[in-house]
Amino acid sequence: MRYFRFVSEHRAFLAFGASLTFASNFGQTFYVALFGAEMRREFGLSHGAFGALYSVATLASGVTLIWVGRKLDESDLRRYATGVCLGLVGACLLLAATPFAWCLVPAFFAIRFTGQGLMSHTAMSSMARYFETDRGRAMGVATLGRPIGESILPRITVALIAGIGWRLSWVVIAAVLAVSLLPFTRWLLRDHHERHRAHEERMRATSAGGSPARSRTQREVLKDPRFWIKLPCVLAAPFLLSGIFFHQIHIAETKGWTIKWYAACFTAYAITTVIATLVGGVLVDRFTARRLLPTLTLPMGVGFVTLAMSDSPVVAATFLGLSGATMGISFVVLGALWAEMYGVANVGAIRALTSAIIVFSTAAAPVLFGRLIDLGTTTETIAWMSAGWVAAAAALATIDVAIPQRAEAS
Repeated sequence: MRYFRFVSEHRAFLAFGASLTFASNFGQTFYVALFGAEMRREFGLSHGAFGALYSVATLASGVTLIWVGRKLDESDLRRYATGVCLGLVGACLLLAATPFAWCLVPAFFAIRFTGQGLMSHTAMSSMARYFETDRGRAMGVATLGRPIGESILPRITVALIAGIGWRLSWVVIAAVLAVSLLPFTRWLLRDHHERHRAHEERMRATSAGGSPARSRTQREVLKDPRFWIKLPCVLAAPFLLSGIFFHQIHIAETKGWTIKWYAACFTAYAITTVIATLVGGVLVDRFTARRLLPTLTLPMGVGFVTLAMSDSPVVAATFLGLSGATMGISFVVLGALWAEMYGVANVGAIRALTSAIIVFSTAAAPVLFGRLIDLGTTTETIAWMSAGWVAAAAALATIDVAIPQRAEAS
């Protein structure tokens, strides 16, 4: 009942977060990949060349996010969100108008930076800043936009490409975003000035009360050993799953699974992602994100073990379902973790930094996993290596939780 009451009381702001995480799908790798075959065919690109252009653009977007993302801390959320929405619309049009192969780099940069980068960053940073006691629940609800998009957008987009081609499809997407997302987010934030004023009053009251906790800067975070100890656990899911998903066709073939069956198993991924996201919100509010961090990758770790030990078709659904559980709770835990540890005054800058590191890892993973495959490394060996990463990362995070900490920022 408390969950429903919370959602009802804050429905507009939570819908704002969910809308942005939904729109972030247009810049995610799985979505851009839907246009890959048509783009490669038109520009005469090999798989490797196409992937290289995409990786360069992704790395550039990660670097830029560090600077632009921190501007959220000093900007009016309504103006910042409007700029992000306009940027995504422009990115879609830029992709649609790309005349030459090399022009895909700035086009991919724009769609990755505004979609995968700033849309998610704006949504999660806003939830972390303006919610305290129910921060986990807020993260859980706002994050639902992403799995919803993952479940419905591919089928719609594939039909759209088949009907009007890849270029006009991006034009349609831009038009839909311009007439729906842009005015909708402005409307949802119509009372934001009151929310921001209440937030500033809480900050002043905390400061006047002599609380020992304070907000850390981006530079201080980089000097904190706790940050680096937690980083392997933070990177585990995005890095490992990016590598696996980018080469999923190869993995399915080596396991003897049909592509149709493997694609159908993504339903398990979507279902467990949604469930874990909602449950994760409650758990974060009860136990804190810091204490949950060592456990969030364990379902995925079990999934890698099953992937290594069996070729049964059931393993495809098992692996994807367990991976979805890790991704679902990761959205919530990582959204709240930095606010818990370092405060909310600079949460935009800190999230921008961590998001950029994650982007770098997701850009490197397809290349590294591809190199392992080229060297003859089996799927089973890759799965065991991934499970080893998960175990080591969880152990590091567990040790960190067991060590007495300084007063956390709030």
